[in-house]
Amino acid sequence: MKGMQIFSNQDLQMKKEIHAKEVMSEEGEQMGCYLLNHSNSLFLTPQKGDSLVLIQVLEGRLYCVGGNEEYRLGKNDVVRLKNVKEKVLLTSIGSSSICMYTVNYYQNIEQLNELFQEARKADLRDSYTMGHSRRVHNYAVCLARELKGQCNLAEVALAAQLHDIGKVILPLEVLQKEGKLTKEEYDLVKKHSMVTYDRLLPVYGERIAYIASSHHEKLDGSGYPRGLKGEEIPFEAKIIAVADVFDALTSKRSYREPMPLIKAVEFLEENGKLFAKEIVSILREKVQAGTITRSYCHEY
Repeated sequence: MKGMQIFSNQDLQMKKEIHAKEVMSEEGEQMGCYLLNHSNSLFLTPQKGDSLVLIQVLEGRLYCVGGNEEYRLGKNDVVRLKNVKEKVLLTSIGSSSICMYTVNYYQNIEQLNELFQEARKADLRDSYTMGHSRRVHNYAVCLARELKGQCNLAEVALAAQLHDIGKVILPLEVLQKEGKLTKEEYDLVKKHSMVTYDRLLPVYGERIAYIASSHHEKLDGSGYPRGLKGEEIPFEAKIIAVADVFDALTSKRSYREPMPLIKAVEFLEENGKLFAKEIVSILREKVQAGTITRSYCHEY
């Protein structure tokens, strides 16, 4: 990706301690050191004018996606971003500590961590959906890698992690209800998509908020919250929609056992008027090859 450089220990002559300023060509301002919990992310967006950001991994590991390029960073590695043209996502693998330097600061890291804590809280409210957002993220990224020409991998990765943040508004008795929801309960559930949109918009902007809030849209226009059809639905949201339903079907619920993976794929195939066939086709390939399994949620 133009504007992004990765500097490793080896690149900097195996020095025991590497300081981010050693690879800066401009005068930088140290913003401080931060701790990222597992799956917390930084989302860096292009800025007008000259912009420079450097992030040094002090401890732990980061997964970096810039446009459609991917990197895995370890201790003392440095990411240098100079006038980037595309969004960049850095996700912590386990707990990581980072040091950030910047000219034209990109994001408020405390605000980002608050959002990821909210997303985790939404997952943890119901024992049956625990880990759902992380699995949907991993499934969606696995599918998006095969569709790089049609989607932005960084946008898929971030929107998938935060797609259900709006569920914090739902009462537990609705989340955990066995059997069919009443019309009133279902109308309440549908509101979570726009809560997600409203929560993400001021931090990540229109694009990410729109993708994340569109994962319940269906190709035939029967979905929510906007009733989008076909090409009106962002392709990134179509990927997340397949990953979301796949995880829901293959997860245990209080009222049913998990569906076998291939049966979940067949369900998606049988509902081709709702889900993008090319995405479901890749899902079938990944399941049959063993690339996607229920344990995939623990892999990067």
